Amino acid sequence: MATKNKAVEVGDEVIIRGRVSRVNEDGTVSFWLPGYEYPITVLPGAFEQIIKAPRERKP
Repeated sequence: MATKNKAVEVGDEVIIRGRVSRVNEDGTVSFWLPGYEYPITVLPGAFEQIIKAPRERKP
């Protein structure tokens, strides 16, 4: 849910939604952010909250 444009200032914290594309063997996680051409890779401790996506049912 997007909010109306609020004044963002240096030092503010933001929450951005992304979709995980890969969990690597070394524990890093790659995910897509809106507006980025390539996924971003971070350490798993960077996530404050993880929301499980609904699983697709197989026919």
